[in-house]
Amino acid sequence: MQNPDQITENNKKGKIDWLKSRPWVLVVSLCVLSLIGFFLPLVAAKPITISGNPIELVAGSRENFNGLSMISGLIVWPTLICYLLIIGAAIASIFGNKKSSLYSLSMILLIVGGVLLLLSNYFYSYCNALNAYSKLTGELPDKYDFIDEFISKSEPRLGPGAIISACFSFAAAIVSFSGAFSEERITVRSMTEIAMLSAAAIILDVIFHYIPHTSFGSISLATLPLFIIALRHGPAKGFMASGLIYGLITCFTDNYGLYTYPLDYLVAFGGICVIGFFRKQIMETEKAGYNIKGEIFLFIGVLCACCLRVIGSGASSVINYGYSIEAALAYNIPMALLSYGLCGVVLMAAYGPFLKLNKTFPVR
Repeated sequence: MQNPDQITENNKKGKIDWLKSRPWVLVVSLCVLSLIGFFLPLVAAKPITISGNPIELVAGSRENFNGLSMISGLIVWPTLICYLLIIGAAIASIFGNKKSSLYSLSMILLIVGGVLLLLSNYFYSYCNALNAYSKLTGELPDKYDFIDEFISKSEPRLGPGAIISACFSFAAAIVSFSGAFSEERITVRSMTEIAMLSAAAIILDVIFHYIPHTSFGSISLATLPLFIIALRHGPAKGFMASGLIYGLITCFTDNYGLYTYPLDYLVAFGGICVIGFFRKQIMETEKAGYNIKGEIFLFIGVLCACCLRVIGSGASSVINYGYSIEAALAYNIPMALLSYGLCGVVLMAAYGPFLKLNKTFPVR
């Protein structure tokens, strides 16, 4: 007969084991906590009054704005997208135990949502500036001097709601990442291949540093091995290779500072793993050769990775370097298209031989 202490210990162990086998419960709980931040102050800014011809901007006293006040006065669509991403991540995680790639999808949605939340103050003032100018003149501003002046006078700051929501979003992303791996095995062969391809990516990155840069940054094939990892091993292992291994090492070798890692490396390069969601359409074909369906999904996967690169690097340009949103996009979109586009062209050109090689050495 078991003593009461032993029964209590077994009950606790049973609850822990139940939670470990269902990480979606913790993901959903953290997502709910993140959504509660919507009702807290997201942004603290000075309301701007516009008058006169020429236009004169007058700042009022600083006020707090939560999600409800934003919707009632002005729909700040990027902030709403953040919460739609978090809701989508919670839904995806519920079905993650049936398909591990859904945990990976949940992780990506939560990371992107958290990054956008940290830009809530810029989005709020930016959308307000566009709205105020269009009401006054009936058209959108053709120059960004007005928007820059509007934002500088508004002095937007992140409120506790946005920070709390972002923190819970990132915590849920970590749980989703662990959930993705709980359903997959990492064999010695997989570890060796991922390590070799990650090392190849780092070596290529060093080599391409010696190639003269364009005005939009460097053109590089360094991320090509990372795309191959995501295609062969799926999004979870692809994120581990691109965002954690390659991202962290290149963050140190680039010497820009560790504070740039979350956006410029973890999000920007980690987004390469998104092509792994199309692995079935690209890799699992009856014929080991070129086919239109695979080429189309290769293009879509590279384009999605390119978008996440722009989100991560663009957010870093705004937060870490003080760029305006327009300047950040103007710099990072061409840079992402050049680097990832080149990798995409190589992948699409070598698609047939790559499929044959994949069938010769399949991932087990």
